Amino acid sequence: MFFIYLTNALRFKAVYYSVMKIKLLLFIPLLFCFAAVRAQYTQVNHPTGTVNYGGTNVTVTANGTGALIYGNWCGAGDYWIGANSQAGGFTYDFQPGVTGVRFEFTAMNFDEVLSVSVNGQPYVLGDCNLTDFPGTCGTYNTVVTNGNVTCPVDVSSGANGTITVCGNITSITLSNIAAGNGSVFSTYFTTSTCDLGGGGSVTAGSNGPLCQGEDLNLTATSGGLTYSWTGPNGFTSNQQNPTITGVTAGMSGDYIVTSSGACGTASDTITVQVTPGPVIGSMGSNSPVCEGQTLSLTTGAVTGAVYNWSGPNGFVSGMQLPTIPNVTLAAAGDYYLTVSVNNCVSDPDTITVSIEPLPALPVVADVNYCEGDVAVPLTAQGTNLTWYYVPTGGTPIPGGAPTPNTSTAGTITYYVSSTGPGPTNCEGPRAPLTVTVYTHPNPPQIAYKNSYCANETFEPFVVVSGQNVLYYTQATGGVGDPTAPVVDPAIPGTYQWFASQTVNGCESDRLPINIIVHPFIQASFTYDILWGCAEDSVQFTNTSTGAFGYTWSFGDGQSETTTSPLHVYEDQDVYTVRLISTAPYCRDTVEEVIDLN
Repeated sequence: MFFIYLTNALRFKAVYYSVMKIKLLLFIPLLFCFAAVRAQYTQVNHPTGTVNYGGTNVTVTANGTGALIYGNWCGAGDYWIGANSQAGGFTYDFQPGVTGVRFEFTAMNFDEVLSVSVNGQPYVLGDCNLTDFPGTCGTYNTVVTNGNVTCPVDVSSGANGTITVCGNITSITLSNIAAGNGSVFSTYFTTSTCDLGGGGSVTAGSNGPLCQGEDLNLTATSGGLTYSWTGPNGFTSNQQNPTITGVTAGMSGDYIVTSSGACGTASDTITVQVTPGPVIGSMGSNSPVCEGQTLSLTTGAVTGAVYNWSGPNGFVSGMQLPTIPNVTLAAAGDYYLTVSVNNCVSDPDTITVSIEPLPALPVVADVNYCEGDVAVPLTAQGTNLTWYYVPTGGTPIPGGAPTPNTSTAGTITYYVSSTGPGPTNCEGPRAPLTVTVYTHPNPPQIAYKNSYCANETFEPFVVVSGQNVLYYTQATGGVGDPTAPVVDPAIPGTYQWFASQTVNGCESDRLPINIIVHPFIQASFTYDILWGCAEDSVQFTNTSTGAFGYTWSFGDGQSETTTSPLHVYEDQDVYTVRLISTAPYCRDTVEEVIDLN
């Protein structure tokens, strides 16, 4: 098996390097020469898995395809990493932890790089970690580059040496991160002492100077395994890069870090300055304020300060004395203020603001009057009403709710608002209330016949002008009828009605309507013929009723207005006699044919 591994390992190297590897086998008997070097260390001589060495459990884990258990190479070399140009490594876990681990490598091919991780973190090596290893496969010729051990390219036969790591170690990994044909090594550990000799170095740093309230970040740059910080205000920490959250001015001063690691113990000091934040002046506001008013925030002046206000409803401001016009209910709550001077921010301060809601708009109804009506004070539904002549501004109407003037027709608008309870007495929006005084309308114009004789036909009333006409039987009071009255001419008498019209709810004075139906007139007469020789006389007797005047036409061209005339006809003939009986407004006519032959 040894030669199979050897054949694979040497496949990619130059011929001269293969020859050198084979010659090293001659020096295996010189293994005793390492006894003095590792007398205080215990060798880990098992491949993988867990083995107990005098009370210490050691677990070996191979990492990657390039990690092989080689056996023994040139008097050392239980482990082989980077085999066949494949990167790999081994991890050693110790329970309990140990104080030191040493890697002794027999051969390290040129252009290879070894790295070390301690307790799961990369470990930066220094020159103090490297010592000569008196092996038989070559001379010590390795260097530290970027914290890793490298084999220079000009070492044609490989390089040998020892890597020693001291500290509180529970896990350590040796890896080949630039694989050639591989590096062969053995592993040892100690639980007693581990002294590299010489001194180490550490550089303390911070993100200062700081303002009060910021986080202080301390940094220690070194290859140490353990760290110890001390500082003002009793500060201590075992972290490499500790953080102090929210520093105060009392944390100003010197912070000292002590590092114990690869090359011994070292200390460094960093001075941190913490500047206290400015003090906020007294905060205030004009709260409580009414919805829709201007909210004013106040604070005392601080020289050179930058102000940072924040509050409800997304409010932010950089003014010392900010205002919020036409404020809404959403602006109520806590307002916060910080003040910064030279980028140092004060502790925040708070003020609580109250916004009072406006009362609801009063409920109103417009009012209509007729000219000359008796008015009453206006009303509205609301609390603590205030009346105005104008929609905004102005002064309240004295005496509370106004009483409209109805002596003159026209329109006027009043405005009324509600006022809430104390302490703000917030006055709400104004509701308009319109009062209209309508003109008193004239009586309607109605065409009608005011006198009838018996047996005439009634002529209905005609409304010439007017609307919503009502007919009454009396001059005042009573109930109107929209149906016009009808007269029966067969019934004599005097009839009276009254008519009005209504416009915009206002009723006019009443128009009197008088109609006379005159008594019945009947024209009639009788006659007696008084025979004569050449002339005949006729005595007419008037039997008319209801008449006061009479007109006779005797048919011979003669007429007379007496009541019962005696008429002499000069010729004996046939005559048509007509009697017209009249009263003051009516008349009746009757005719009779008289034959005097």
